[in-house]
Amino acid sequence: GKGEADVEALFAAPTEEKATLALMTGTERMALEDAKATAVEAASGKVSSASLAFPLTAAAATALTAFESGGRDLLLLHVDGETIGLLDSPSLPPLASGAPLSSVLPSAEPCYALLRHSSEGAPLLFLYSCPEGAAVRAKMLHASCKGAVLASLSGRGLEVSKSLEGEPSDLTH
Repeated sequence: GKGEADVEALFAAPTEEKATLALMTGTERMALEDAKATAVEAASGKVSSASLAFPLTAAAATALTAFESGGRDLLLLHVDGETIGLLDSPSLPPLASGAPLSSVLPSAEPCYALLRHSSEGAPLLFLYSCPEGAAVRAKMLHASCKGAVLASLSGRGLEVSKSLEGEPSDLTH
C-alpha cells in the first residue's frame, strides 16, 4: 500500500550512500535490512523482527556455565565482532559488597548483564545497559542481538524473571 511505498522511499539509498553500504559488514547490512523489513511491516500493521544470533565465545560459555552452577552472581556479556563475548574484569566487586550495579557496567559501550542476588531461589535479572554516548553501530548490534541472547539463556534452562534496559546509571539494584 501507500504506507509501504513511503517507508521504502525513506530507506532508498542516494548514490553517495551506496558507497557507504559497500563498506558495511554483512552483519551490518543484515541489521539494516531487518530494520527496513520491520518498518515496512509496521507500516502495514504487522510488526515482527528477526534477531541476530551470534555464538558465545569459549570464555563466555565457560563463565555462563559457572553462573549456572552458582559459581558467580554476575556475568557481563557484549557483542564482540560476530560473537557474544565475555566482558569481564577481575576487579568486578561482588554484588554483596554493596557497590552499586552501575559501578560495574561500562560507561562507554553497551553490554548485557546477567545477575542473581545471593539468596537461594532469588530471581534472575537480565539487563541491557546502553550508555547514551555509545557508538550507534554498537547500540544497533546489541539491540538486534538481545532477543537471541535471552532465547539462548532460556534454552539453557536459565529462566530470566525480569529484563530491564536503560542507561547504566538507571540500572540499579
